[in-house]
Amino acid sequence: MPFFELFDETLDINATGNYSLLMQMDKDELSFAIIDNLRAKYILLRSYVPDNGDIFSIGEIKDILLEDDFLGKRYRSVKICLSSLKYSLVPSPIMDPAKKESLLGLSHDLCEEEVVSINRLDNPDAYLLFAVDRETAGLSDILTPGQPPVHYIKPFIANALVYAKRKSYDSVFLFVGQGVVTIAVVSNDILKFCNSYVFKNAHDILYYLLKVYKALGLSNGIPVYCSGKISQNDEIFVFLSEYIKEVLFINPVGNFSFSYVFDEDMLHRYINLFSLISCE
Repeated sequence: MPFFELFDETLDINATGNYSLLMQMDKDELSFAIIDNLRAKYILLRSYVPDNGDIFSIGEIKDILLEDDFLGKRYRSVKICLSSLKYSLVPSPIMDPAKKESLLGLSHDLCEEEVVSINRLDNPDAYLLFAVDRETAGLSDILTPGQPPVHYIKPFIANALVYAKRKSYDSVFLFVGQGVVTIAVVSNDILKFCNSYVFKNAHDILYYLLKVYKALGLSNGIPVYCSGKISQNDEIFVFLSEYIKEVLFINPVGNFSFSYVFDEDMLHRYINLFSLISCE
C-alpha cells in the first residue's frame, strides 16, 4: 500500500524511550509522527493510505500496526487520535459519564457496534463525547490501554484557541478532511462555534462557511485560517478567496518545533496530528 515519510537524520530507532508517538487512525489514512522529547522537536512523519483511494479494512490497519518497524517500539508516551462525525460537546455542569450514550444519543443515532468515548476539555469547560466502531476502539485500546482515544476536534480546538490569542478580533478556522469539513469560530479566547459538515465538492464547503459567517454576523473581512487537505492551488481555496478577503493557512502552534525536513504543506495538512502532543 502507498506510503510516504519525512524524517530527520537524528532519528534513532533504538532511542524511542526518549520519544513520544502520536497517531491518527482513519479509514482513509493512517499517519503517525514522532517527537523527540529531549529537544521538543518533531523528527518523523509517516503516512499510509489504502490502495486505489479505497478505505482500510480493520485487518489492513492491524497489519500496519504489526509490520511497521517504529510501531513495535516502546515510547515515553503514546496518543491516538480518531475521527468520527458522531460527536457532541456537553457542558460540564450537565455531564454524567454514566449517561454518555444517552447524552450523545440526543444528537446522533448510535448502534450496538459503536463505543462512546469521553474527552475532557478545559476551554470550553465541557466534555467531548464521540462514537467510533468497536473494532477501531479496540485497536486504540491495545496501543494505549486504559487511555481513551482523542477525537480530532480536541487538538483542532486547542490549536485554534492558542492561535486566536494573538488576534484582537473574531477568528474563523476551517479544517478539510476526507469528505468532511469542520468550522470553528473563536472570539476573545472563547469558542463560539464548532461543527462538522459532510461535503461533496468545493461549492458545499463555501456554502457552509458563508452560512456560519452570516449566522454569527461576521464580516467577510474576517480571515479564515485553513488546514487539512487543502492547498493554494485547490478549487476550494480559489472559491473561498472569491468571497472571503483573506484566506490563510495555519500551522500547529505550541511548545515544540519541527525538523527542517517538514515543509509548510505538511504542517497544515497534519495539524491535528501534530497538535495532539498538547492535549492532556
